[in-house]
Amino acid sequence: MSGIINSAGSRSGVIGTTELDYEEGTFDPNLQTTGSSSTIAYAAQDGFYVKVGGLVTCWGWIMTGSSTWNGTYVQLGGLPFDADSDNQILGTVMYGAQFGDDTPRAMDFAASNRCYLMFRNASDGSDDYILAGDMSPGANKNQMKYQVTYKVSVS
Repeated sequence: MSGIINSAGSRSGVIGTTELDYEEGTFDPNLQTTGSSSTIAYAAQDGFYVKVGGLVTCWGWIMTGSSTWNGTYVQLGGLPFDADSDNQILGTVMYGAQFGDDTPRAMDFAASNRCYLMFRNASDGSDDYILAGDMSPGANKNQMKYQVTYKVSVS
């Protein structure tokens, strides 16, 4: 769905470059690891987004099925749009369960359409990246409900 949001945009009533762009939809989020590929199956893989002008907000739920975790850092990928040149993709994890060691609580930019999962290190209070070894193998594991917001280029 695209178009004008209520009366936002130009006062002329003519659709043009001054109108706000609005779009909503779904996407397939995924988890990926850096360095070596992991074999990741999903028990749930739901992603939703709203794009208003150059701002995208995504949210959803992801839960892995039987998976083999390799590599180093774990990232949430498959975001519906590439971030603009500032590459500021930030997110929060509202719910996390069934992780092997450290449960994610936040996300930070990794690339134009994905972000690192991060956790709070209880021993020193720092924010650290989730590693492949932090993930649980087996069915119905690594569950998280997330929200991500970032800016995209507007043409």
